[in-house]
Amino acid sequence: MKAQNLKELLSWQPPHQQYIIDQGILLPQTKMILFGRWQTWKSMLVVHMAFTLATGNPWFGYKTVPSSVYILQTEIPKALFQKRTRKFVDGNKLYPDNLYFRTEHYIKLDKAYGGADIEKELQETHPQVLIIDPIYSIMSGKIVDEYDIRKLTDWLNQMIDRYKVAIVLVHHDRKPMVVGGQIYSSADDMFGSSILQDWCDTSIRTVNSNKDGEVILSFEKVRHAEEEIKSMKIQVTRSNLTFRVIP
Repeated sequence: MKAQNLKELLSWQPPHQQYIIDQGILLPQTKMILFGRWQTWKSMLVVHMAFTLATGNPWFGYKTVPSSVYILQTEIPKALFQKRTRKFVDGNKLYPDNLYFRTEHYIKLDKAYGGADIEKELQETHPQVLIIDPIYSIMSGKIVDEYDIRKLTDWLNQMIDRYKVAIVLVHHDRKPMVVGGQIYSSADDMFGSSILQDWCDTSIRTVNSNKDGEVILSFEKVRHAEEEIKSMKIQVTRSNLTFRVIP
């Protein structure tokens, strides 16, 4: 892409940017990170998001556009992931055919062989959304090292540019600090280099409310939102893995 003069820039017609999740939460070719402590339903929340996007159903009240989705999950054994997914499908009665799953326990996307392997599948499946769960296991480098994390984000940026995908990453946070009896936490408590928080367009923190199956989604950053996106409480029914917003 070469430079343009003022007349060329102002006459340029950008491609139509229809949302994937409205209100600026997820747009084509943007980046989202869902992060939080363990046992805050992160992995099942992105499975729910994947099915929601694949079918074009509302995502916790926000409109979506039907989008093909590719999920790379590297943490849960395939048999267990199949069991959870079957329970979700049976509970929610959703059967999209534009949803692709891959379980891989050892793949490093900051290495040429790992990145090329996933890139080949992107060429074959043509997803509009790429979900990776979790970040730490697909890196050979240190997630706290600026150079190492830039290798990963550079590769992700290349995938966005080449295949026009939106990226959703699942990540962990640091333990909150307790000072003088007060608990302090922020989006900067996302584990690892601060580059991740700067790089993403949307970051959503998952917080356990200490009630069974209840989790709070806190929108720490929504760069493209025109209005404030308020936190919401989600109730998960364990028996059938259905999700609903608590009014």
